[in-house]
Amino acid sequence: MKVSGCVCLLALLCVLGCTRSTAPPKDLSTVRLRVRVGGRTGYIDGTGKLVINPQFGSASEFSEGLAVLCVGDCDFGREGQGSHKYGFINESGKIVINPQFDQVREFAEGLAAFCFGSGCQLTTGEAKWGYMDKSGHFVIGPQYGEVGSFTEGLALACIGNCSSESGKWGFIDRTGRFAINPQYDYAAPFKDGFALVEVGDVKDRKAGYIDKSGKMIWTPSN
Repeated sequence: MKVSGCVCLLALLCVLGCTRSTAPPKDLSTVRLRVRVGGRTGYIDGTGKLVINPQFGSASEFSEGLAVLCVGDCDFGREGQGSHKYGFINESGKIVINPQFDQVREFAEGLAAFCFGSGCQLTTGEAKWGYMDKSGHFVIGPQYGEVGSFTEGLALACIGNCSSESGKWGFIDRTGRFAINPQYDYAAPFKDGFALVEVGDVKDRKAGYIDKSGKMIWTPSN
């Protein structure tokens, strides 16, 4: 049977229509964009409407529904000087985790790193890093010299003097246990199941890759 061109065209249009994405458009009212007015930080939504009045000396972009808030002397050009503390606000501008930390990182995979001590801001001094959940509960107590954010279920953590070559890096799980022992002189977060690690002093450092079991898949080389 001969099929007309019109029938073929209708069939093609049906296929295209069925495969076209049906995802709803993004609700612009849920967007939060940081703005500065008169030296204070606030937020607008995706339509340009001011939704959080400019009232904060310093605040970050939102991550997982929360933004870092800094109160006090938050002149980051003189980081480590003056008195300031970090906490978190929600998308309504309400403080949900009181500013009490000497340093924090943005939320990632439901946890945010926090730090107490002078070493949180400077390359010298005491620093103890841990992790909290979105209620401010300490999920992993402050105990590490330096940490990174969680990616793919693991986070970088350093023990020893992490501002010098004597510090060693490994990876912890969400309980704070070292899933990969601290043995590297440098490491990068996991991406697609693999992480870059480096061993040796700065002048003769070699780089390789490990998987999530800690197995070296590329032996460190120059």
